[in-house]
Amino acid sequence: MKLRFKVWFEKEGEPVMTELKLRLLKGIKEEGSLARSAARLGISYKKALGHLRAMEERLGYRVVERKRGAGARLTEEGERLLRRYERVLKAFSELAERLDEEEGVGGGGGVAAR
Repeated sequence: MKLRFKVWFEKEGEPVMTELKLRLLKGIKEEGSLARSAARLGISYKKALGHLRAMEERLGYRVVERKRGAGARLTEEGERLLRRYERVLKAFSELAERLDEEEGVGGGGGVAAR
């Protein structure tokens, strides 16, 4: 048996941060571009922009600073959100590993996001 878990942040019952959005933000941070981040994920720029706009609308603040022709970068708030989500994922992963070792569930912890 494999222990799996899903992690997402919600605001007023609506998902704000999911693993897909984590990967999108990490890609923007590493690539300096929304388009290149989207390409890494195998999604269109339009779809990536839609995810980003929906997230920012639900949060009520910008997480990415976009400049036409000049790429994109995470805002201070975006950096904080990314760090927080990564800390939560790490905590769940460590818990899954401990439970696996203690209970003999087998297979380690996996991450699934919606």
